[in-house]
Amino acid sequence: MKMHRVHARSVTYLRVSSTPRTGADIAIELLSEKDCHGPAFYTLNRVLTNLSDRPYDLVEVPREARSRAEHYVMSLKGVTCIRGGLICEYITLQEWDHHRRCFQKLQTFGFFRDFIRRRAIMRWQSVVRRRSYTRLRNKVAARAFVAKPGFLACLQRSASMACKMQEAALLSLGGAGKVLEVDDWAEAQVGQREQIARPLLEACLDKCRLDLEGLCREAGKQAADWAASIRSTAELADETGYELCSGRNRSLVAIKSEKRERTRSFHRVMEEASLLGNFVRLTDYILASTLAQQVVGMSADLLASLQPEGSGRGSFFDVRVSFPAAPETGVRFSPDEFGVTEALITNAVEGAAGLLTSLPRVLYTRSFIPFYDGRPSGIRLLDVTGDSAELQQACSGIKLAVRDAFSAARSHAEALEEHRALHTFAASWPTQKLATHERSFQELRSNLVRQAQWRAGLDKLPTSVCVAILHIDAAPLKDSLMPISQQAIEQVKAGILALLRSTGESCLAGLKAATARLHAGLKQPHDLADMQVVYKDQQDAWQALSAVAEEIDEMHALLLEHHQRIPTVDTVLNDDIKEALGSFAAALKAAG
Repeated sequence: MKMHRVHARSVTYLRVSSTPRTGADIAIELLSEKDCHGPAFYTLNRVLTNLSDRPYDLVEVPREARSRAEHYVMSLKGVTCIRGGLICEYITLQEWDHHRRCFQKLQTFGFFRDFIRRRAIMRWQSVVRRRSYTRLRNKVAARAFVAKPGFLACLQRSASMACKMQEAALLSLGGAGKVLEVDDWAEAQVGQREQIARPLLEACLDKCRLDLEGLCREAGKQAADWAASIRSTAELADETGYELCSGRNRSLVAIKSEKRERTRSFHRVMEEASLLGNFVRLTDYILASTLAQQVVGMSADLLASLQPEGSGRGSFFDVRVSFPAAPETGVRFSPDEFGVTEALITNAVEGAAGLLTSLPRVLYTRSFIPFYDGRPSGIRLLDVTGDSAELQQACSGIKLAVRDAFSAARSHAEALEEHRALHTFAASWPTQKLATHERSFQELRSNLVRQAQWRAGLDKLPTSVCVAILHIDAAPLKDSLMPISQQAIEQVKAGILALLRSTGESCLAGLKAATARLHAGLKQPHDLADMQVVYKDQQDAWQALSAVAEEIDEMHALLLEHHQRIPTVDTVLNDDIKEALGSFAAALKAAG
């Protein structure tokens, strides 16, 4: 294979002699060799390609093979474009080569390389999309009720009724910060649904039903009138400008226009009559979806009312606390977490859904059954509301809010555990045996101090506190423990009074007897040893009786400290003991 070496400036191009020369090869050869001994003119055709426009891709051909539509003649002077045998354009060879190089450089960019192809595709797509859009628009408009003048007004009134139905409140939150019993709150929800929401919803549904019945009667009457006015379908196909009956003279154009308008009106009326069933179903779907959205919105409002930081804060639920029999179970709440959750979910959410399903459906009205192809069937509200992700999320949020509230309530109720000892003491302490069982003063004083401490703790016990959505009511627990503590204190005081009287009487009798023995011993003559023995015995008796008298004084002080009124008999008895104790001390001093 023979190779030709062509020098162009500083670049060396190698071209195979068997391949046809291109316009770039000829231009490089002409520009590099001024004294060219080749032919003076070169005939070139454009390279045919369907991918892109490449005007500088030329190939050398014999003069007989040139294209009659368009070919180029290249010489040392320049490049000439000839179309249809006429010279169209001329450019110097240097400018053409410069333009060719610039075009090749631009071809490396995708925008310029694929511009024509992309423009052709975009033009084709725009035309195809416009046709497709027009076809779909006409198809939708033919079945869209909003495009039917006979249905538009009724559809707008149904939409306005649907908006009015959204004003029916299915939930009664009560006053913000108000404390309510769970049962009272549940009864308030039932009253809100049955007495306020149901009449409003039924009134809106009745208006929609009556409006639809009027529309169906009017559409049926028009269809019957048009059907009676047409003798045959061939009459509708007649679009000629002639009339067989005699009458006033009119132009052919007016007659044809009237016939076409009459045909269009006939088809429109018949089409509207055939779409009455679908229109009733559409209206029912609008109302049913509004009712389903009511349940979802109500559950969202209920969840917002349970949030402590929510703007729609509702009332608090009253929860009472008590001590169960088993101490390991902690504090008992009434109602418990399950009761509050059941009231919120079952009564409020499911009750609202049950109310909406019990409302009469427009779809199943007896007067609309003839417009359906078969048995009327539509969406079920329970299926729509039950499958709603928003409703399920709201119910989960309600359960979580109640669970968090009771968790916080249990943490707060731990402060009540210190009063469980009083409850356990009252359940196990034999109160009936206190009056009959002999107890020492130390034991009675210990019981009285303990009961007084418990009583002081009960006095400081808060009767109510609000935690999250719960109002913890400790008043019943406090009211149940206060009588127990008071009864125990009174019984201990009664035991101390009984012990005070019995001890005082025995102490006074002992003092009198000891004083009498001391005086009798002093009158009888005794030797010194016997006198010392008698004196020692009297001193021992003095110490024992003095200790008893001090204990009696402690009983008096303890009773007065705990605000116990001491009977006059016991006060006089205490004075007698002090007087007798003084007399015994004087006699003992005289004997000594």
